[in-house]
Amino acid sequence: MNHLLDKESVGEIIGNLVVNIPSLLVHQEGKVLFGLFENSPDTDGIVVFDGGNLTGLIMRNHFYKEMAKQFGFAVYMGRPIAMLMDTEPLIVDYYTEMSKVGIMAMDRAKNNLYDHVLVTKDNTYVGAVGISPLLSELSRKSEEKVGILKSQNEALKKANEQEIALTKTILEKNLLLEKKSNAVKNLLDNAGQGFLSFGKNYMIEEEYSVECEKIIGRPLHKVNYLDLVSRLYDQEKASIQQLAFKRYFESTSKIKDEAYLSLLPNECVIGEKTIQLDYKPIEFLSEKKLMVVLTDISEKVSLERSMEEERQNQRLIVKALTNSGDINNMFDELQELLETGIPLILDNSPSDDEAFNEIFRQIHTFKGDFGQFCLYNSSKNLHVLEEQLQQLKERGQRSSQAVTELFAGVKTEEILSKDKELILNVLGQNYLQQNEKLNIAKDTVLELQTVIRKFCPEDQCRAILPYVNKLKSKNIKTILHQYQDYVRYICERLAKPVPNFLVYGDDIWIEKENYDKLFKSSVHLFRNICDHGIEHPEERAELNKGENGNITCRITNDSNNNSILIEISDDGRGIDPAVIKMKALDSGLMAEEELINLSDDDAVNLIFAQGLTTKSKVDSLSGRGIGMTAVKEATEQLKGSIGLKTYPGIGTSYLITVPII
Repeated sequence: MNHLLDKESVGEIIGNLVVNIPSLLVHQEGKVLFGLFENSPDTDGIVVFDGGNLTGLIMRNHFYKEMAKQFGFAVYMGRPIAMLMDTEPLIVDYYTEMSKVGIMAMDRAKNNLYDHVLVTKDNTYVGAVGISPLLSELSRKSEEKVGILKSQNEALKKANEQEIALTKTILEKNLLLEKKSNAVKNLLDNAGQGFLSFGKNYMIEEEYSVECEKIIGRPLHKVNYLDLVSRLYDQEKASIQQLAFKRYFESTSKIKDEAYLSLLPNECVIGEKTIQLDYKPIEFLSEKKLMVVLTDISEKVSLERSMEEERQNQRLIVKALTNSGDINNMFDELQELLETGIPLILDNSPSDDEAFNEIFRQIHTFKGDFGQFCLYNSSKNLHVLEEQLQQLKERGQRSSQAVTELFAGVKTEEILSKDKELILNVLGQNYLQQNEKLNIAKDTVLELQTVIRKFCPEDQCRAILPYVNKLKSKNIKTILHQYQDYVRYICERLAKPVPNFLVYGDDIWIEKENYDKLFKSSVHLFRNICDHGIEHPEERAELNKGENGNITCRITNDSNNNSILIEISDDGRGIDPAVIKMKALDSGLMAEEELINLSDDDAVNLIFAQGLTTKSKVDSLSGRGIGMTAVKEATEQLKGSIGLKTYPGIGTSYLITVPII
């Protein structure tokens, strides 16, 4: 069989197109396969297993061709289907980019061109992908540029027809031809777009529009186009582009040509400009060439960014209006951590490693908290600081001295300045002097409680004090509802529909400061649900789930144990214990011997362990493996507990139990 591709974590993966197809065992007879194809006219192929091992593939068209041969029916009906199967089908890993699979599929022999592509995940067969849906998905990306190129194609086609007509009377019409050619060139030079072309040697031809030089900033005649643009992309995109160009110039099929061109990146950044690239196949004297249309879309991209920034600023102002106390407290707490907290952690921790991990967790939690309250600029700055800590960790520099030197240059005001400026410009300079608004001062509430206990009978105390306590308390439902906007923000960044968000259950009033660390760290839990739990719409559709996910928060007052049960659930993909075990092994968290005897329930609870993450690449949202640890530690500091129940394909529930304080 073909070698499996390396696992990839970027781009559109082939796993998004996987479907289930029927399977048979290698020793089953041809008549079983015949009956399957006869009774299932929509089945194009089946996979063949030998025990639990994937052995081969049999396509419908191949089967009936063999049956149609002389004595074919008699030969194969009573014999094992192993005689009919393709023992070397194309097999790719679940995370392989669709573009790579498209190239591999079209490189196969003609007889196998329309065979299914088989997909494995962690070396286990998970399904198949038909060539038609694969090519449809690849071509979908190029639909937008087709419309743009149509009008340009018509203009060029008309000019070409005029030139062909004029060549018939070269001597008489030479002057007219020259005028027409100049007119077309003048049109292209002033069209606001760049036009250039090149052949299989990639050298840009002399006839390119003036706008190309304005966009790229240099003369282009006899410049290698591939060298010119490859340096504008990362290594992965550059290699895909090079392979797609190579296959295009080698291909003799127009269908394949379109598929290869659809794999090419359609945007790049040159200097401070964002350039859209549209590729159009052309032929000149039977020589295959490509025309490239370059369009400066910087203004459009800038406008889109400005609109998104304005939307973020509006969310921030709404949050600032409704949560002034929380935001002011976060500002003060971050300042306290950076100015006095970090030295205390370094001085009082048993070891440098423990101090480093605690500081890392606190910065990571603050980043999530600031994002929850739409303080996006501050959150980005904290992400940069988090990256610097990660670099120290990777270099093995976790000493107190290294951390102290890093934070010596960190200023709280520089981290917060942009968000503070936005708030103060709209809400006024007195915003930061506002305290949390209560009907009466908190000290007065405490004095009132003391007076009631001192002068009222016990039965009256029991009746009155709960109402007094509410003056300085918050309903847990209200606290959890605050995460709804954060969930919306995270899902929009992940290009996922915003899930339905429901909070229900008992009304329990608490003094929020007693549970402050728990609710601040819970931002990691909601972020994990959005990032890892809730699937993308295509995956949910395949599972017959609604496009929007569902997140529910249920609060229960366990009066018998004087405790609160908070259950936060999603209806996403669930957690695969096998994946967690593999990540635990890869990260060195547990040895293989320990994992063999580890139950699935214990395995999934490893997500609360320091440093374990199922994400293969760190980004500004997650991937460091410290967020869920922070939730667990905050719960245990309250002498509570946290666990989870998960059901693959159905969802996950996080169960938090804490005492009523």
